Amino acid sequence: MGLGEKFEAAKDQIVGDAKEKFGDATDDGSMQAEGAAQSAKGDLREGWENAKDDMGDALDDAKNKLD
Repeated sequence: MGLGEKFEAAKDQIVGDAKEKFGDATDDGSMQAEGAAQSAKGDLREGWENAKDDMGDALDDAKNKLD
């Protein structure tokens, strides 16, 4: 995972969690939903980047076996 992608995923997770907690504290359903969506976006971005890393590792392993 590239550093920029890792940062963006973590930022979405942290900011989303904060928005969700703020929405809980203020009984603001819109803010809760916005936070949950942003946090989920960060989770998905992290998962996608991890999958790309795993695929790259698998390709490297296969290449090394052929050498």
